[in-house]
Amino acid sequence: MHRWLPPRLYRFLTAPGNRWDAPLMGHAWHVPSPPPASVFDLHKLPPGAFAGSVAFRPPVRVLPIGGTELAGSNAFAVSGRFTRTHAALLANDMHLHLALPPIWYRAQIEFRTQQGQSVRLLGVTLPGVPALVVGTNFHVAWGFTNTEGDWVDLIRVRPLPGHPNRYQTPQGIRRMILHPERIRVRGGPSLRFTVRDTIWGPVVGRTPSGVWLVSRWVGEDPRGYRINAERALERAQDVKQAIAAANRLGIPEQNFVTADRAGNIGWSVAGAIPRRVGDCHPVWPQSWARGQCRWQGYLKPRSYPRILDPKGGFIWTANQRIVDGRALRLIGDGGYDLGARARQIRNDLKVLPVPITARDLLSIELDDRARYLAHWQKFLTGLLTPAMLHGHPRRIALDQVVSHWQACACIGSVGYRLVWKFRKLVFHAVLRPFDRLVRKHDPHFRNPMRAMAEGPVWWLVTHEPPWLLTPREPSWHAFLIHQVDRLIRAEWHPDSGFRRDTWGRHNRIQIANPIAAGIPVLGPWLLDLPPTEIPGDSNMPRVQTHALGATERLVVDLGDPSRSLFELPGGESGNPASPYYRDEFRAWLLGLPTRLDPGRSRSELLLKPEQTRAPRRARERRFDLWNFD
Repeated sequence: MHRWLPPRLYRFLTAPGNRWDAPLMGHAWHVPSPPPASVFDLHKLPPGAFAGSVAFRPPVRVLPIGGTELAGSNAFAVSGRFTRTHAALLANDMHLHLALPPIWYRAQIEFRTQQGQSVRLLGVTLPGVPALVVGTNFHVAWGFTNTEGDWVDLIRVRPLPGHPNRYQTPQGIRRMILHPERIRVRGGPSLRFTVRDTIWGPVVGRTPSGVWLVSRWVGEDPRGYRINAERALERAQDVKQAIAAANRLGIPEQNFVTADRAGNIGWSVAGAIPRRVGDCHPVWPQSWARGQCRWQGYLKPRSYPRILDPKGGFIWTANQRIVDGRALRLIGDGGYDLGARARQIRNDLKVLPVPITARDLLSIELDDRARYLAHWQKFLTGLLTPAMLHGHPRRIALDQVVSHWQACACIGSVGYRLVWKFRKLVFHAVLRPFDRLVRKHDPHFRNPMRAMAEGPVWWLVTHEPPWLLTPREPSWHAFLIHQVDRLIRAEWHPDSGFRRDTWGRHNRIQIANPIAAGIPVLGPWLLDLPPTEIPGDSNMPRVQTHALGATERLVVDLGDPSRSLFELPGGESGNPASPYYRDEFRAWLLGLPTRLDPGRSRSELLLKPEQTRAPRRARERRFDLWNFD
């Protein structure tokens, strides 16, 4: 986009923020104005400026089914200033692919350290992993969301003339390491290819001019991983100790939200942050051949951005931009999610009655109100004026349904589905001419900024600059009415009008066991959950699409752990014949509050290390496994 569009148009279409931003530090950003007609005018472009008719291919941040934006996770915390016990509260629901058995397994872990300290952990882990991922040690609680920071740099590597596998580095000329690979394909020929490695990382692409693109990623560098930090987190006594441990965790970079029993709350980044030095551009690939940009190890934990006990008493993360200024320069922008979900969580927190309880935070995790789409609903009804309705019975029917849309992603709402579809049609139609301009030069182009396109698209449809409208339309009003009529043609049914297609019919989930597909006929019936209509969408706290949603919902009350809550989309047994294979699904579906603490264990498995050292140095770790088959 930067190469083929005028600079001012590029800055407008790729604006990194808008009025929906909800950072913890800083303010919402404004969308810059587009170029005037004297600089860029779609109507004055030559006929061959656009790519041929290209079917819309969903960009990276869009699901292949339904075009719904992918959404990450929610994690938020409440200061003890607003609770009955003056201890803090923490909530975390991680949004990933739904499957049976579920990704997470509830676990209670107890062990004694070499110093004799007794540690008790309660939360979720990955099956078979003797460590807690998210949960509490009853002194602190913690949760994660993806940072969406910039943890990958693309490096332009130009092969030397006549030597396609040699390249320049600051230390001199190097030869690429070639790894021949073969992937065997059942029923077909094997796929053979070669992986090229450089001192910075593997080759992941090539430009039309023949320059290799090399990936420099924290996850490919062993120095980006640290061991034993998990143990420090498990033993943390307060927020400061938890954050210090999280900064040293050897995991993909995450927003780390934590709370403690004394009422403190905090945020930082868990995982390694690269220390970029030199003239490093934050967006596009550049050459590192002369050392003009490089990674010089990783930041020390003391240099990490942190937020401790913010003045407002709340912390919220939902994959949005969290900070600005120097802290943002350290984290970078790897493609933040639109801040609508984070903003709704923030606003929900601010209006909760005091004292705030664990059930209040669960209600936020289940919030499916259409705060984001409300302005699109108002915009759509504003187009349907009496003049536009006269002589158009289907437009009249659309206006009636949309005007009484329930303002939520409820399973019975027809109006929500129609507003959602209208926004999708407008988005694609508004951005299509700009995408086609780039695809003329790069047929494989995928717009990486769709999640943030709300700002530019809303500016265009509300300001209506004629020079940025597709030349085929006489005016913006005619263009938008055309999208209304496209919506009607797509959704109208002769026998039932619009009434048949509720949001629930569109937003169905079927949580499947991956083994089921390999068992003819009976596999899905025995192992999968039936298709289920479910509320929720992407730009609201209750994230739910066809295959993606809350893989757990957890709320920790550090003042009264017995009131901590947990929900799981399935069960905690991997045996389909077990009564615990799917027993927790109904509570998850309906949002029923169930306890995090499972109570008395049904079975106990005791793990002891082999006695290779003196008995006084031996340690053991006990796993309480309820519903153990």
